[in-house]
Amino acid sequence: VAGSYAAVSAAGLAFLCAAAPGRPALALRRVDRNMHASKEGLAVAWKGVPIKVMRASPVEWKIQPADDDEQLDTPLSLAFDEAMDPTQISAGWWICGRYKKFVQTTDISICTEAISDAEAAPYVEAISGWIRGGGSLNALEKVAGTSAMSARGVLLQLCRLARDVAHTL
Repeated sequence: VAGSYAAVSAAGLAFLCAAAPGRPALALRRVDRNMHASKEGLAVAWKGVPIKVMRASPVEWKIQPADDDEQLDTPLSLAFDEAMDPTQISAGWWICGRYKKFVQTTDISICTEAISDAEAAPYVEAISGWIRGGGSLNALEKVAGTSAMSARGVLLQLCRLARDVAHTL
């Protein structure tokens, strides 16, 4: 399930990871558990996940082959969390193991690797102002490059954009 997932829906509720050798394209999706919408809705009880966990969440995030049915096909992994942004998922992930039985795992984390130039603009401006005030972009890049923080890629991206802005001043 590892890889870089790019948003494919404007609402940010579906992401796609390109196919790799021996692996199909994967989708990360936020899917409603219909049992909360009506008594006649459909909510799959995934083997290995406690019923209490499934009933407590009206939605589930799934990582599954992109061509799979988002409601019925067994995902590779899932999380029962109402977060609207997958980087904000705080519930534990469940991974599909032997005999299609899910086991809880701590080996899955989702972080932002890059943001759009428009999203970056106010941060680039702040970094540029900091540099003009005597801050060291080289020092910031060094810290960002060795950081274990989940947004390291974004911080490095902001540093590169700030350097571009600094060269045009």
